[in-house]
Amino acid sequence: MTSEATDLTITEASALIATGGLSPVELTEAYLARIDRFQPVLNAYITVTPERALDDARRATEQLAAGERRGPLHGIPIGLKDLYDTAGILTSAGSKVFAHRVPTVDAEAASRLADAGTVLLGKHNTHELAMGGTTENEHFGPTRNPWDTTRVPGGSSGGSAAAVAASMAAGALGSDTCGSIRIPASFSGCVGVKPTYGLVSLRGVVPLAPGLDHAGPLARRVADAALLLDAIAGPNLGWSGGRYAAACGGEVAGTRIGVVRQYFLDLVAPDVAARFEEALGTLGSLGCAVTDVAAEVPPDVVDDVFALVGAEAAPFHGPILAEHAADVGPRVLARISLPPPGAAEVTRIHSRLAAVVASLEQALSGVDVLVVPTEPITAPSIGATDGDLAVGGRSVDAEHVLTRLTSIFNVTGFPVVSVPCGFDAAGLPVGLQVVARRGGEEVALRTAHAYEQATEWHLRRPPLGSRG
Repeated sequence: MTSEATDLTITEASALIATGGLSPVELTEAYLARIDRFQPVLNAYITVTPERALDDARRATEQLAAGERRGPLHGIPIGLKDLYDTAGILTSAGSKVFAHRVPTVDAEAASRLADAGTVLLGKHNTHELAMGGTTENEHFGPTRNPWDTTRVPGGSSGGSAAAVAASMAAGALGSDTCGSIRIPASFSGCVGVKPTYGLVSLRGVVPLAPGLDHAGPLARRVADAALLLDAIAGPNLGWSGGRYAAACGGEVAGTRIGVVRQYFLDLVAPDVAARFEEALGTLGSLGCAVTDVAAEVPPDVVDDVFALVGAEAAPFHGPILAEHAADVGPRVLARISLPPPGAAEVTRIHSRLAAVVASLEQALSGVDVLVVPTEPITAPSIGATDGDLAVGGRSVDAEHVLTRLTSIFNVTGFPVVSVPCGFDAAGLPVGLQVVARRGGEEVALRTAHAYEQATEWHLRRPPLGSRG
């Protein structure tokens, strides 16, 4: 089973574990072997914890043998973005500043996964201080995309997405301030969920911009991401029919889908646009009612979001800049050295963004979900984002491109599921965002799951991720 166990989805592995067809120890050993093989190639982890993983797996095996099954995640090996505090294990935030930081208490979400019986494989690489969309880490090295190792996996949760896509973890937790779960989900060809703002606790997660930060799962399937979300969301929901997992597989015929073309389709690569239109056709074939809806999103909205991030990040980054500037990578240092906007400008930014939020709320008022591309492009080459990128024949700022279609939904706080929707001519993944109103995770997951199951994109594996 060792070479094939890592091909299993969480749902499939869970069913085998429940019936005794697979033990958590077997599954964990298979994942550790795969990490040994591909970590030197992808650099998806900052810290691998084999001893902890095997201890967790043996404990889970003993508990299951005693009839103490904690739920569908019991015995499932996962990883955590290295922003999540883990007791006794390095939590570096991808920075030399925190290269020796070992917390004494788990982050709330990490603790919930542990309580659900998961096995911790280790901590995933991230863009330093979560301040970028590529995971080109200047201290721990870049994470590479499993579909093409000359490309970035996205960021800042790039290590988590690459590990999941390459079957080096069954699932993972990332964080998302301007798209940092969804960007790597799109570029790396996996599922990423940015929940409603506040649904998942941020206690013990190294902050970037507290008013925009979201914690959420990455997995290879929508149903698997839903299982992870059930474990970490809100009050303890229990394992008897978790609400998010139960949403997957529900009827989608009649679901009203709104498409915002202004802004969201103004600047996308031709292959991305083609895959998006094909996805709309698939949703229509499932009985969804697909219609265009209007929203006013100004072309410079990302400037306002970035300025807001700078204002909210200043209390955390200020002391780092004052005391540890020499330990920060040059590219990230240049970003955190930018002076944050003053109070009057922050007020104006909030006012402008409030108008965009109201427009998107209005667009959602007559439909169940919005559907837009996740990224305007597919994964760029490592190093390419030091300058501008060409999109649709236009030269555009790289960081603005990466967050162009994702960051506004951090401001709205809407739940979003990014699901693979095909590949470009170079064989690189394309992503689709399914957006619901606040608290609408179930309809977003149900729609994304139905689309996923109606296509074959989720069945493809990256060349690096195949067996043999």
